[in-house]
Amino acid sequence: MDNVSKKMGTFHDNALLFNVESGMANQYILDLSKNVKRGIRAKLEKGGWPNLAPIGYLNKNSKIIIDKARGKYITKIFELYCTGKYSVKEVSNILFTEGFRSRAGKKYHKSKIHKMLSVSFYCGIMEKDGQLYEGNHEPLISKLLFDEVQEMLNKKAHVKKQVIPFAFRGILKCANCGCQLTATKKKGRLTYYYCTNGKGLCSEHKSYLKEEYLSKALSFVFEPLLFDEKIVNLVYRAKLQEQKQGSSYLEESIVSLRSRLKKLDERKNAF
Repeated sequence: MDNVSKKMGTFHDNALLFNVESGMANQYILDLSKNVKRGIRAKLEKGGWPNLAPIGYLNKNSKIIIDKARGKYITKIFELYCTGKYSVKEVSNILFTEGFRSRAGKKYHKSKIHKMLSVSFYCGIMEKDGQLYEGNHEPLISKLLFDEVQEMLNKKAHVKKQVIPFAFRGILKCANCGCQLTATKKKGRLTYYYCTNGKGLCSEHKSYLKEEYLSKALSFVFEPLLFDEKIVNLVYRAKLQEQKQGSSYLEESIVSLRSRLKKLDERKNAF
């Protein structure tokens, strides 16, 4: 019995010691985290950047320096977009043809270019956890250029595009690259189709095709197709019946819900 009591006492002592050590370890981790955050904040306040440098810069000896091979492209991204002549996608295509690629040698998607246009680091202002700090790194663009680009981005973000229905958009593909054809209206009345150039490699994406010519070409494709009038009428009647059934089900559901609500109100008033 004494041996059992001794073992139980030892167990409780060990458990207590474990809890104390765990508490000390947790406190150490919390203190360490606070010290790290304090150190990061201190570095930011001194103009240093504690993280990996953004595209266009390099980390070297705890400092941020301009990447001579890629920094020029960042500057050009802002300059091209600020002219108002190019969309983000067009800027991406232009820079790709001029040699701006990812570390893996791939083209930067327009979403990545759009994100770059919103990075204040390029004009010398660092943003971290919602706070702004003045960096001591060399800016790739001026603050004025950055502000102008932000104003343009904000305007485009609030502009609602008018959706225009086009008969063949989304169902035809480019014979040259396989990307879908999209459409646009010229002079407010003429509809033209062209390749979306989604892969960025199509040599025909600037070739436009009038809708009237496209309609004629498609009419020759569909002309040999014959539809039995009886089958067409049968499909039409079946579709009408389906719609009626759907409408009937909806009406029945509404009646049922109203009935249940009425019963609930009656039970509520009974109390």
